[in-house]
Amino acid sequence: MPNWKKVITSGSNAHLNHITASGNISVGGNIIHVGDPDTKIEFAADTIGFTAGNRQFLQFAEGTAGGDLIALGGVGGTPPIIQGHITASGNISASGELQATELHLVKTGATSNEKLLTVTEDGNERFAVDEDGDVTLDGNLTAGGNVISSNGIFKGPDADSSIQILDSGIFIRSNPSDGLDTNTVAKFLNTGVDIGGSEEAPVTINTNLTASNNISASSTTGTHTFGGQTTVNQITASAFQFVGSGDAELEVQGHITASGNISASFTSTGSFGTLNLEGTNFSSASLASAIAGGGSGGSTDLNGLSAGSIAVGDSIAFIDADDNSSKKEALADVVTLLAGNGIQNSANKFAINTSDISSILNASLTIGRDADNLINFATDNQMEFQVGAGNSEMILDTDGLNITAGSNSGSIYVSGSIEFSPNDFKPEVSASTLYNFSGTRAGTTNPTLEYNGIPIGPKQYEMITGAMNDDISTSKIYLPMNNNFEGTFASDEQGIVAPCSGSAKTLTVRPGGTLSADVVYTITFETVSAGGSTSSPTVKDSQQITLANANDNDPFTVTFDSDAVVAPGQVMYWSIQGDVDVSGALNYYFTAVMEWDYSTLPTSNTIHI
Repeated sequence: MPNWKKVITSGSNAHLNHITASGNISVGGNIIHVGDPDTKIEFAADTIGFTAGNRQFLQFAEGTAGGDLIALGGVGGTPPIIQGHITASGNISASGELQATELHLVKTGATSNEKLLTVTEDGNERFAVDEDGDVTLDGNLTAGGNVISSNGIFKGPDADSSIQILDSGIFIRSNPSDGLDTNTVAKFLNTGVDIGGSEEAPVTINTNLTASNNISASSTTGTHTFGGQTTVNQITASAFQFVGSGDAELEVQGHITASGNISASFTSTGSFGTLNLEGTNFSSASLASAIAGGGSGGSTDLNGLSAGSIAVGDSIAFIDADDNSSKKEALADVVTLLAGNGIQNSANKFAINTSDISSILNASLTIGRDADNLINFATDNQMEFQVGAGNSEMILDTDGLNITAGSNSGSIYVSGSIEFSPNDFKPEVSASTLYNFSGTRAGTTNPTLEYNGIPIGPKQYEMITGAMNDDISTSKIYLPMNNNFEGTFASDEQGIVAPCSGSAKTLTVRPGGTLSADVVYTITFETVSAGGSTSSPTVKDSQQITLANANDNDPFTVTFDSDAVVAPGQVMYWSIQGDVDVSGALNYYFTAVMEWDYSTLPTSNTIHI
């Protein structure tokens, strides 16, 4: 065969059966299978890939900083299925999932506690299995099925404390005294429950304990504490002691059989033990004697004894604080002992000692004869006096005394006197109200007792009347009081001298005819001081009133202000004047109301200056 050194083809494909090279074979592209172009070896810079059926199964690539890559299934490709074995003298690492129907980790000659499999996360070991199968787990263990131990032992951080589950039962052990998992604090067997176990550990139950069968305690050293209510049919114990505090009780609804003593202890502070025996007849002479004589027992409730009535000469039993012994004391002495401030012994009965009581204060105090007749202090700043069922006859509060309805319609019967304090303000509702008004009236500041606005006592009202026939026009006309003669000037005939201080209240006038037009009447109250001319009075108050044309024969009233006052010895006048002349001579009727303060009447002969 010829010895060829080089084969060069150009422009067409060259088909060679075999190529044998003692040197390099250089390929600028890929090496492709002739019958299947999708099966090939691909060459690229620093990369070789093996592809079959257009799927890359293996890729070798050079990386940086030791990051060379061998990729099964290619970079980002589908993981291939390896039907044989993978044997590695070093580590097998996967950035993705490592899937296998069975995963066998085999190592020969592993040292003690050497970990064969570990699972880590961010450098933290979460799961590990060592050479003898010990599993270390950092996290929770969740099992959808059973968790099985070959010896049934499940241990905690303390190797001497465990729970063991066997066919014979469940055993709970907590740091046994011998350091071995042999002694128990609780056993749950098919024959019963043993709490306390061979360790004789104290048992505390803080809720209710109910047993349909027996509770047995054979230990003489162990303590069994029941914090709630315990209901049992039978307690069997070599020794039994019931220790309680406060209102703790031992209730036995059946029989108590004792070959020895039944004792009830007492404390020196007065906390009594109680032996409560219902429906029992005492056949034991020693027990009956102990109860009758005080014995070593204490307060005894014997509902089985016959009923009786306690009397003053009877005695009651008590515990002497000096020596904690049982004694008796007469009831009369007990009454004397308990009597104190406000309470005394009166013929061996409690009675109120009024000399010791200086005050009785209670926010809901009620004092009375019965529920219908009483004084009620339940409302703050108020006293309610009630007489008869549901009737509040009188209420005293910060606003005063209010007497309400009753058989006498709120009447007050006083054998002495009633003093009313003066006030500058009249009540808002003065009707049917009696009050002492100290406001200025009739030239004086002396208080006036008023009823419904009408003074009573030294201040009295007086009506001064008159009538005339005149033509009231635009000139002032002085009214002739007491039927004197009217005139257009003030004279002695129209004036009235005041005997004491007074004030003009109102003037009522009735025209006796027809008005020809609207008119405004001006009414004045005038006075002349002592020594002055009666023809030159001073106007103290002036009022106006308008009458319409239609007010024929209609009376009218004007009300004077508080400055319409007159002093003792002064002469007073009333005048009327119209703004237009609306009629001829007509009959006029008029009445003035004066308020006189008779407390200002002179008490001796007096000259008014």
